[in-house]
Amino acid sequence: MCVCQPRMQILTQEQCMYAVGQGAMAVECRASDTEILNLLSVLTDHNTVLQCITERAFLRKLVRFRHAVTLLLQCTNLMYALML
Repeated sequence: MCVCQPRMQILTQEQCMYAVGQGAMAVECRASDTEILNLLSVLTDHNTVLQCITERAFLRKLVRFRHAVTLLLQCTNLMYALML
């Protein structure tokens, strides 16, 4: 019987980039349910909340920028084609 040792490798941040919001968990609760809100408050990590908000805001800007660059390139190509 062969007992193989598992192979492990620790990946650096450069080798394995994280996904936006990875590791963040969201729980919804009615705003009027103060009992449940109090129970959930111990789970709140304000740094994680700020990081998630920042990442989402950055991605919204990035997506808009990507669309603007795509549109600019299409217009430039069209103008160049009309000049020929």
